[in-house]
Amino acid sequence: MKKDPTNLILFFAGVLIGIATAVAQSNHVFDGRLWIAYCLYGAALVLIFWAVVHYFARDSQEASPTAPSASPRQYQSNEQRVEANPHIYISHELLRQPPPVPPVPPQTRKESNQPNIQVGGPRVARLRFIHHISSGLLSFTEDQEGKQRGLLLCFRNESIWQKTINSARNARAQLQYFIDDQEIGIGFRSGWLESPFDLTDLIAGGDSKCVVLIIEADGKFSIASKIRETSGHGDRINDKFTDLDQLPNVIVVRLLDGDDQLLIPPVYLRLTGDGTLTSYGIVQG
Repeated sequence: MKKDPTNLILFFAGVLIGIATAVAQSNHVFDGRLWIAYCLYGAALVLIFWAVVHYFARDSQEASPTAPSASPRQYQSNEQRVEANPHIYISHELLRQPPPVPPVPPQTRKESNQPNIQVGGPRVARLRFIHHISSGLLSFTEDQEGKQRGLLLCFRNESIWQKTINSARNARAQLQYFIDDQEIGIGFRSGWLESPFDLTDLIAGGDSKCVVLIIEADGKFSIASKIRETSGHGDRINDKFTDLDQLPNVIVVRLLDGDDQLLIPPVYLRLTGDGTLTSYGIVQG
């Protein structure tokens, strides 16, 4: 602990004042040299001023509170030092392992009040082209005198006794065609019978809606599909016809709703026969 020099400084100042006073009273001894007394008085005043400043500075330091230091035991229980750098520490709160994140369950369709889609067909029917002037698109309709034959697969949303069945809005059919296990193209968006568009509503308890899988005209096969293009001005639909050299062996049909969820499991059709729609066999599954 350091000693306080204030009292010592005041003592020297008192001594100087005493000497200065003696010099002033003994002017005859110093032959009129009063300036010596004045110098001693000045030095004493300087020492007194320094002692006063030092005294108040010491009082202000003693009056300021100091932060309590943590006990070693408490410090060790709350923090863990890093030996590589003594100025860095890691709190135990940061060292705790985060709680495990529960796995996200796979997206599944809710069982209650879902559409009850039933598959009808497939079947072959005579078809006729229809050109819709308002949209500029083509569609097919059944006509006994039609010049084309079409392979159809139909879907119906059947009602159930004492059970609420929801309608399937904006349903669409995605088609895949295979010849000897080789896929044709990259997939097709089917149109619907009696409609120029690629989307339809399967109303609960309503009529069946059919997709046209294959068109046969003059002994040649083709796929009638739709192309939907999205732009800043809205969606645009175009017709597309893809010619086939032979009848596909397998056709896969996926029925999706407006949320891109499967309404039913994929339908697999295996075509057998002599290569014409008039003589064929279909195995579903």
